[in-house]
Amino acid sequence: MSNPAQRRSTSLAIISTGFVVLWIMVAASPFLWTLWGSFKVQGDFFSKADWTNALYGVRTMIETGDFFTTNGYYGAWVEHGFGESVINTHYCCSFYSYYFSYLRHFGRVRLSSIWI
Repeated sequence: MSNPAQRRSTSLAIISTGFVVLWIMVAASPFLWTLWGSFKVQGDFFSKADWTNALYGVRTMIETGDFFTTNGYYGAWVEHGFGESVINTHYCCSFYSYYFSYLRHFGRVRLSSIWI
């Protein structure tokens, strides 16, 4: 059985959990807003008249006939070659990560053989 100093109070656990959940919601909201806006046309997402256009997609409905559109993704990935950039970045990061971890390991082995 634990002593009183080691026991956590129930109210502290509830407050801590509530704070963490609130913090996650606040921290995630810009990412969710950007994801939501990526399915809208620029006229809705960057509307100076009313910010609720980004929620309801008035101009997106007029331009595409639906409340959401994937034209932005098609333009970036297919027309402008964003997929090639992603693959290139993956290759470069993987190569450098492997290369430098190999050098670090080789340096440790080399130094340990000198000092033994």
